[in-house]
Amino acid sequence: MFGLIRETPPEDRDSMLRSAAPGSASSSSSSSSPSSSVRPSKRSRGSRSRRGFTLMEILVTVAIISIALLITVIEANKTFKRQNLAAAAQEIENVLQQAPTYGQKRNRQTIIRVTGRSTGVDAKIEVFSDENESGAIEGADRLMLTYTMPPTVSFFACGTVSAVGSTCAGNQNKIQSANWSNDAVDNTARLLRIDYQGRTVNPATSSQIAGVATLNISLVDMADTGGLTPGTTYQIRINPVWHVSTNRTLWGP
Repeated sequence: MFGLIRETPPEDRDSMLRSAAPGSASSSSSSSSPSSSVRPSKRSRGSRSRRGFTLMEILVTVAIISIALLITVIEANKTFKRQNLAAAAQEIENVLQQAPTYGQKRNRQTIIRVTGRSTGVDAKIEVFSDENESGAIEGADRLMLTYTMPPTVSFFACGTVSAVGSTCAGNQNKIQSANWSNDAVDNTARLLRIDYQGRTVNPATSSQIAGVATLNISLVDMADTGGLTPGTTYQIRINPVWHVSTNRTLWGP
């Protein structure tokens, strides 16, 4: 009639009390869980690494690139002009060296005419066959070859940097020569003749030249404004017995 009462052992009671205590499980789990530590999210870290460039940084970069390109273009232009000058000097030497053959083919003397630059007209060298044996260029003479110089090249060279921009200014249309006809007249065409024996003759005197005939070649920028330094002069040299060579001279800083 009376129920059986069973006493719980002391150790079991202690265990039950601990499990029933409020917050015991959550505190235990929170202390052991690795996700409970404070860390920045992946989104926040990525957003900082993808911040990009500021407007000032972009402007500075563009300015540096523009300056570098400008310097490159200027230097390339100078190099191009110098190459044109060297090529023109070489071409003139070749034309003059072969000039006697044009008259020989027709059993005639050969006449060389050099014309300087003028407004809208480039300097040039012409080779004629002296058809009527007059020793001068006339209507009956045959034009055998024309070499037109690049517009950047002149038959005038200052030779000294101190003269650039002063006594040389405006001289790019003149012709600097020696032992040609009309040497004393700045802008008048120069003439030389090659006779049957291959001798170099000045048509003004009808006699063989006593020394070397020279013709200077330089860039217009060097002859006029001095904007291209150091200056370079190619001197075409023709011996009393027709033979052509070229000397190159540098001047200025």
